[in-house]
Amino acid sequence: MSEKTGPSLGKNMRRLRTERGWSMVKMGDVVGLTQSSLSKIENDLMSLSYEKLVEVSRKLDCDISELFRDDEQFGRNMAASARIAVDRNNDRKLVQWRNIRHRQLAVEVKDRLMIPTYGEVTGDGQEPTLELGDYFGERFIYVLEGNVTFHSEFYEAYKLKAGDSIYLDIRMRHTMTTPKGKTARVLVITTSEDKKFLAMERALAAQGLTNIAEFEQFQRPASRKRPE
Repeated sequence: MSEKTGPSLGKNMRRLRTERGWSMVKMGDVVGLTQSSLSKIENDLMSLSYEKLVEVSRKLDCDISELFRDDEQFGRNMAASARIAVDRNNDRKLVQWRNIRHRQLAVEVKDRLMIPTYGEVTGDGQEPTLELGDYFGERFIYVLEGNVTFHSEFYEAYKLKAGDSIYLDIRMRHTMTTPKGKTARVLVITTSEDKKFLAMERALAAQGLTNIAEFEQFQRPASRKRPE
């Protein structure tokens, strides 16, 4: 008889037990099974009722699907999602937009769900001009080096130094400045529920056009209507 393939309660119970470094006695005590019953389950000689499966998953603090995981399919899914991108310093030139030089990162990752961007805020002595807005999404800004003043349409300015960060709704127009003659470095991560917005950002970077703000002044919708 060929070895059983596909999802196996026994294999997954054994996996969950060994991952925790437990003996059968310890596992049985936790989930409420005798050592004999647990041995039969691990060897696929015994099953459990749905109610008992729910109880076991609760006591093991895992999703019930973990009890029926198909390792072969799980391996394929992991391989399919194992995406990686490396950006080296000076890999791409920075693009100037007003007082900010920037470039998108990980541009080779297809259909990425967030837009990471490296930016250098330069002090040009000009009055801040608020940018973006109108899209539904969120943005995280982390100051890597220097001092930054964060300006927005609804709040007084925030002064941020290296190690500080700010999280915001990108519908709120905003920008960053730094003292005249100074330069600050920031990491900006943007995500959005608006798939068209993310697709536009990805397409822009794929074309080598990381000057996002300038591009968006022609693409931005007229109103802040939530995307369907």
